[in-house]
Amino acid sequence: MARLLHTRKLESLVIPASDDADVFVALAADQPPLVPSARDLLDAPRESLAREAFFARRSLARRALAQRLQCAPDDVTILRDGDGAPVTSSPSCGLHVSLSSRGDLIAAAIASNPVGVDIEPVCAPFEIPANVLHPGERAALAAAPQPHEGFLTIWTAKEAYLKALRTGLAREPVDIEVNFAGPELVVRDRGARVALAAGFAHILTYKRHEFALACVVLAQ
Repeated sequence: MARLLHTRKLESLVIPASDDADVFVALAADQPPLVPSARDLLDAPRESLAREAFFARRSLARRALAQRLQCAPDDVTILRDGDGAPVTSSPSCGLHVSLSSRGDLIAAAIASNPVGVDIEPVCAPFEIPANVLHPGERAALAAAPQPHEGFLTIWTAKEAYLKALRTGLAREPVDIEVNFAGPELVVRDRGARVALAAGFAHILTYKRHEFALACVVLAQ
């Protein structure tokens, strides 16, 4: 069950994905940047808005990891791997982390297994890009009462899965099919069902911001 977390160190909406996987959603304005590490400064984009979002994402992740590891946020270091995905460098903990942001919204996921998270604001209806959808997804959306929200839950789940794989959109999204068996998120990759430790894709609201949020935790 989602819960609000508001302490002097961390203010966010917390959505448990499993017993050991949590997703933290916050507003960038609620995450005063921590003192950036030398690696943060190296990894940060140069464009000002992208740079602000980068530091907000990392600050949220460092605070969330510090809470879980019972240490100070300044003791947490996050790097990028060879694919550009975030990894926890210190303290040595074996935890996986994934980050996402759109506009004012930022999200961080922490899990013992490979994890991916994606967040997208719910906005005015738009033309759904059918070319990124599996045929099964197109059929499901054609029958959906709210196809735009349906598309956002599918798309965020695809992105979260690809982040968990550490491939990002280097893969063709149409090869991946997302559907829901009741509350269960089901992902098929080139027709084969993917073993998940946990996963969800929901439309949620936090501080008057409505958004689609998805998290995928791979089984090992």
